Amino acid sequence: MLTFWKRGGLLVLLLVLLAGGAARAQSDAACDLVIEEDYIDRADTAWLAQDYRAAIQDYSCALALNPRSLDALFGRAYSYYELKDYDRSLADYTLYVELDPLEGPAWSNLGNIYYIKGDYGRAKFNYLKALDLRGDSKWITYNNLASVFYETGSYETALEYYNEALELNPSYADARLNRAHTQLLLGNDSVHEDFSAWMTLTRRRTETRTAAELAGGAALRVTEGLEYLITFTASAGQTVRAAARTASGSKLDPLLVLVDSAGKAVASDDDSGVNLDAVLSYEVPLSQQYTLRFSHAGGGSEGTATVTLTLDGDAANDVTFAVYNLAVNDTAVVFTTAGDRLNLRSGPGLSFEIVDKLQRDTTVRLLEGPRKAEGYAWWRIRTGSGVEGWAVERVETEQTLQPALAVGGQAVVTTTEGDSLRMRDSAGTGGKVVTMVANETVVTLLDGPQQADGMPWWQVRLPDGTEGWVVERVGDERTLSRYTGEG
Repeated sequence: MLTFWKRGGLLVLLLVLLAGGAARAQSDAACDLVIEEDYIDRADTAWLAQDYRAAIQDYSCALALNPRSLDALFGRAYSYYELKDYDRSLADYTLYVELDPLEGPAWSNLGNIYYIKGDYGRAKFNYLKALDLRGDSKWITYNNLASVFYETGSYETALEYYNEALELNPSYADARLNRAHTQLLLGNDSVHEDFSAWMTLTRRRTETRTAAELAGGAALRVTEGLEYLITFTASAGQTVRAAARTASGSKLDPLLVLVDSAGKAVASDDDSGVNLDAVLSYEVPLSQQYTLRFSHAGGGSEGTATVTLTLDGDAANDVTFAVYNLAVNDTAVVFTTAGDRLNLRSGPGLSFEIVDKLQRDTTVRLLEGPRKAEGYAWWRIRTGSGVEGWAVERVETEQTLQPALAVGGQAVVTTTEGDSLRMRDSAGTGGKVVTMVANETVVTLLDGPQQADGMPWWQVRLPDGTEGWVVERVGDERTLSRYTGEG
């Protein structure tokens, strides 16, 4: 999550939430004023109304009168950014720092554009330049610089710069969330406190629910700044399991944090589930009262999620949640509805150019991600032929990038709820049915894949030791997915 500077103040922009707004109609002869400041004032008004095209028109008219107008140049660069016209935004910011090379915020915004375009080397140069120049609120640039090191895998260095940002401004919510993701990758327990702090800093109101309401799953609607609190009592040795799974088409990025009776965060999760879903599991060390906090993270604050909270040992509520999320350096398989192809784009967002269209069953390597943009989780991937680009992990209910299965690993049965998967004594529909395998059963992969009857089959072993062959996919339904843990 980057922060952009706006002339005359600061505006926090999530990279994944770029405001829209209807543009007012423009004529070819819209330069109807004679004073530069009047154009700038009108452009600023249009910008505040999110009418960025109108703002660009008036900033351009001001620049026609005075090509060295820094206010107009900064405002137009920012407006181009809002419209995702990154090349024009880059050109304006570049000209700005040529005219006023001592303005730190302009260098910082220029770094942000390079960051968006994936040029992390130039982004870092510009951020470091901004830190040496004039400009208040240096924590913004420290946060942005840290994000460069995060994206390039230098997590320890990223942590140092996030710490710098938070030392200057402990209430800087963006840096709290960003540091939490860095702590997570480094395996630091303090990740839970950072996620909890993010929730507190962004919270504007709360609602309460009971554990009983969530035992079977409850649909909870989240809006910006809304947090749900679910308080319950757990006994030592019990395992608390919680999941927040987004509804189809939701733009929500769920976040779960578990706190003990003293208010200390003891467990948390942002994206361990499918796409942006949250799943956590925590074994209770002491019998006491706990509170599950549910809100949103940085990938989207509006939408609905089905939130489930269970405790093992209660026969009615003893539920586990499969976690088969993706990770950098994983091998994944493209999965689309028959006849469809997956768009591979030049950047993480729907506005970026399509560089390729991948067919179903294409095997890819995950190079970077997930990056949150426009309600989707994006991954930079490389195909077997060497083509690189960004693709979404899921579209609506369709998991378009799925972890590839491998002999020796584990898989989870993912049939339609209520259905079971037939295990046969040989690969193919002609094999004798050995048993029926229930949905969400975790199996060990012994051999495969073997093609039979137009479908891929795997030899597996059940938890009770039974062995046989099961199909990986039937039509558009994936019946076997790689399993990487339990939430």
